[in-house]
Amino acid sequence: MPDENPAMKQQLQMKRAIRRAIRRDILLPSILAFALIIILTVIALVSTRSAPIANIFMTLFLLCPLVLCMLPVYLVLMVLIVMMGRANTAVGKGLFHASTITSTAGDRVTSALERAARVTVGWNSRFAFIDRIASRIFDQPQGGDDK
Repeated sequence: MPDENPAMKQQLQMKRAIRRAIRRDILLPSILAFALIIILTVIALVSTRSAPIANIFMTLFLLCPLVLCMLPVYLVLMVLIVMMGRANTAVGKGLFHASTITSTAGDRVTSALERAARVTVGWNSRFAFIDRIASRIFDQPQGGDDK
């Protein structure tokens, strides 16, 4: 593998970075939330200040339904995030192609407008004498003749 393509290496590094970001941003909070619920349950069971039955019921009737009700929302959001990443990857090539086309078209329009401007300036300088003649004939003389 010593003669790998640098683009392939860069693509592999990008995939690794994306996987690392997914682990850090999606999986780690999920695992930490689950661990927090387990730790709170264990603390509630071990605590001697209140009745263990009350702690168990609070965990069973308050925290577990809360987690169960929010789990579908969380899963839907995670699936949407993954699908958004895939859509971004799928659309990326088309958008890059469209960007290249619009950039090329912009360059062509700019060069055509520059050529048109040069031609216009050339014709304007050739026919400048007509403008001077017309301004002498049709413009009113400026002076004190207000009456």
